[in-house]
Amino acid sequence: MTRSGLPRRGRFVTLVAMDVTVRHTLPISPAGYWETLYGCRPFIEALYTEGLGGTELRISEWRSHDDGGFERTLSFNPRMQAPSAVKKILGDAFRCEERGSFDPDRQRWRFDYLSSSLTDKIKIQGMQYASEHPEGCELVCTLSVTVGIFGVGRLVEKTITAQFEADMRAQAAFIRRWLSAATTP
Repeated sequence: MTRSGLPRRGRFVTLVAMDVTVRHTLPISPAGYWETLYGCRPFIEALYTEGLGGTELRISEWRSHDDGGFERTLSFNPRMQAPSAVKKILGDAFRCEERGSFDPDRQRWRFDYLSSSLTDKIKIQGMQYASEHPEGCELVCTLSVTVGIFGVGRLVEKTITAQFEADMRAQAAFIRRWLSAATTP
């Protein structure tokens, strides 16, 4: 520390994650959400491309377990509404890899996003769970973002969390359309 009480140059600063939680009520049971939707490859493919506007989706791993759990790894180019400063940092060809697993005992989906650029500077983790609700289920989605880029880290975090909130609204709307189409004769 210097006499002013500030850390000396070259010292690391503890980064604080930016967290966001989004809740939606969906017309499906929690079990139906995991089995019929989230564990269903055609739904996931449609969700990421049609529902979320992603491009170049590639599912590189999809493993089911005997206990009802599953794991998947997919990559895609996300639709991103971002300030020009963030686009400049992330690059024009920004790509994400999602690595996730479903724990059937806890009824939770946990995931990590790895960015194609600045992988050592951006940490994105999240979780989803669905609980009983009179109208079906309440889906709770959380995201924790930490960006260690001097001067613009907080702006990148705000952009990523705002995009997550928009994507979760789009996901809920897409799920409602998907379920409506499945029940329409």
